Amino acid sequence: MKRRKRQRRIWIGIGALVLALLTLAGWRVYGGFKEIADQPFAPDEAGAALEERTPEQVEEGRQEIEAQEKQNADRPEEKTPEAVPQLEDREGAELDPESVEGVEPDPEADEEVTRGSGQDEMSEPPPGAHARSSVKVPDAKYDSVLLMGADASGYLADAILFALFPENGSAPALVSIPRDLYLYNFCSEDFRRVNANLGGCTGFANGPELLALAIEDFTGIAVDHFAKVDFDGFVELVDGLGGIEICFDFPTYDEKAHLDITEPGCRMANGATALAYARSRNARQLVDGEWQRAWSSDFTRQAHQQELLLTLAGQLRLNSPADLLSTMDSLSHTLRLDKGWSVAQAVDWAVRYQDLDPSSVSRLTIPVADYTAPSGAQVLVPTASFGEVLSNW
Repeated sequence: MKRRKRQRRIWIGIGALVLALLTLAGWRVYGGFKEIADQPFAPDEAGAALEERTPEQVEEGRQEIEAQEKQNADRPEEKTPEAVPQLEDREGAELDPESVEGVEPDPEADEEVTRGSGQDEMSEPPPGAHARSSVKVPDAKYDSVLLMGADASGYLADAILFALFPENGSAPALVSIPRDLYLYNFCSEDFRRVNANLGGCTGFANGPELLALAIEDFTGIAVDHFAKVDFDGFVELVDGLGGIEICFDFPTYDEKAHLDITEPGCRMANGATALAYARSRNARQLVDGEWQRAWSSDFTRQAHQQELLLTLAGQLRLNSPADLLSTMDSLSHTLRLDKGWSVAQAVDWAVRYQDLDPSSVSRLTIPVADYTAPSGAQVLVPTASFGEVLSNW
């Protein structure tokens, strides 16, 4: 009898210890997740607040956006002609210049159209562009996540990807939003590069909220959640996950992106190399003893970013509490999510899609054409509605 009681006490003690460990692990997971998902995100409220601004507040917002854009203009790659390929070199649909009125700014245009500090980008895109959606997609059709990579300044989006998860459970779609896409900016109330939204509109919308409003205005699809990482965070994220496999057919070099691959083949790249690959858009490759242009457009750059994202997603594993803790530790200093995420929702999504075959993800492309904005900025205008882009899914 005493022996049975002693065994019972032992098993009760073991059970209590296991429960305590699971509880501790649960709190660590919860605490780690809340450290990541700590960003305010209410696009609808931000949009309503922006609409209520006075003309003076709109002018302040326009000046704020213009100040942030100066950082973009100072980037060396923006001053390089190769950074803006000609229309005939681009992939996707073309916008026939002869059918577009006002592609070049009219030197005799009324000066009253210029507002703010002389940056008159507020004019409408040319006819034939599809910069705003006239159709709102029902919220129940998709869960959507806006993925953004911030540049070194923190005010500009260097990479923007929009992930759509159908409510019927079918495979998701991923679309890259070119950072130079000419879309409506709800802070300055004019048209500008979409990447300028990440700086936010002080007192009315933070960066993710302002960017979400621009994306919804263009796509007709409300943004449910966002994930954000900066340059340093991306490097840490890749390194924290043990690197990522990238393959090169030839030695590859891009001075501006700091990409320098001396030997062809596949390798487990560290975070710095992965970041250089994700940012490269003016690469050369050594083919048959001669350096040749490998790629020189944002389309290739966007494809690289999608490739890296899907590969990294495939490396995340949440099969046990240990996996959860390891993942939280890897992401806590690199990734930021909105507060709308719950632990249960994030885990559910991760488990649901962790075995997703990257080849099953539809990679959608927005057809664009070059356009010179009234300010002289080289931007891109969409030549098809986002509804047409979705029709290719």
